[in-house]
Amino acid sequence: MKAFSRSINPELLSFWYDYAAPGRIGLIQIDVVTARLINWVERRVTPSGEPSPWAHVFFFIRPRHGVPWIAESDMNVPLPGFRPKPSGPQKNLIYKWSHPGINRAAILDPGLSALQVEDLEKIIRRLLNAGYTYRVSELAEAWIAMVKQDLTYRGPLYHSDSMHCSHFVRECLRLIGCDPLGASVSPENTVPELIAQAFPVVAEWCAPFTPPSVK
Repeated sequence: MKAFSRSINPELLSFWYDYAAPGRIGLIQIDVVTARLINWVERRVTPSGEPSPWAHVFFFIRPRHGVPWIAESDMNVPLPGFRPKPSGPQKNLIYKWSHPGINRAAILDPGLSALQVEDLEKIIRRLLNAGYTYRVSELAEAWIAMVKQDLTYRGPLYHSDSMHCSHFVRECLRLIGCDPLGASVSPENTVPELIAQAFPVVAEWCAPFTPPSVK
């Protein structure tokens, strides 16, 4: 734990420890330009038409030695104190998303059975070994689909070997028979906001507001 202390928000880490369980889904918002752009694009699927609070989504899997682990598809984004992995599906300690730059987090419960959780672990291993990468162009394709108001759209930016975060989670859900969106949304056009709307929230965390200092 000492090795991670400079890059960990202890309150957020405690939140994950309290509510993480295999088969549950995590959502975060992190204060980087890419995440804010994703939030803005998702306004086309929020009920209010305002930007979504969610930029990244992942599955919780079986913990190791009491520490929560996650499965996700992510870009190669360097975070202080962490060595980035190649872009695409991967497993990580929850320490990665306990970073001080995260200002909002939530955990959803898709209500998976014990058998579905077992199947989920098998499917995750298969996807991790399937050679998928994470292409930003796939996010652009999802944005085009939202602009067209046709979430089944598949255009020239589609790549069969690409899988962004929501696509990864959606594919896992589909393969274990727990697909909340069905044929109305293609897996590659799934965004974190649609996952957030599909399942009940177990718990939510927000970073405390710090007023600007007055000199």
